[in-house]
Amino acid sequence: MAGSDIGVLPPGFFSPAAFPFTAHRPLGALLPVSSGSVAALVPVQFVPDGYGLDITAALAPPPGSVLQFANTGREILYVAAGAVSQTVQVDIGLTVLGQSVANFPAVTLINGHVVAFGPFHSLLNLPGGNTVQVTLSTSVNILAAVLQSVAVL
Repeated sequence: MAGSDIGVLPPGFFSPAAFPFTAHRPLGALLPVSSGSVAALVPVQFVPDGYGLDITAALAPPPGSVLQFANTGREILYVAAGAVSQTVQVDIGLTVLGQSVANFPAVTLINGHVVAFGPFHSLLNLPGGNTVQVTLSTSVNILAAVLQSVAVL
């Protein structure tokens, strides 16, 4: 803000303690709660107001090839391929008259690129809840993170 003095802002406004998340929270997006080969992920929230979020530090090897996470409509899955021919497929949880709906085609990743998936519509949730499921072709040489946007006014 041109002409403003940072000293007139409320105390603690720019303090990292004023925010529950910091810019460097390595591996925070992949806190597995495994059930067989399915890994539940806990999203890391974006940091509002200029503190930034190190997405590269949030990327981590997935604990399994089937990922699940809570869907509030604000989650974005970031996937970085470490080899060629790796794929990501968003599974559709919607059923029509009790019948499952065909999934979207798998997306083939490019080695060294980071691809974002989401936000996810509630129709993609698994039946009876608010969980989204994504299937990776492998859990080797691939990194993933689920990040969640935050509302600001």
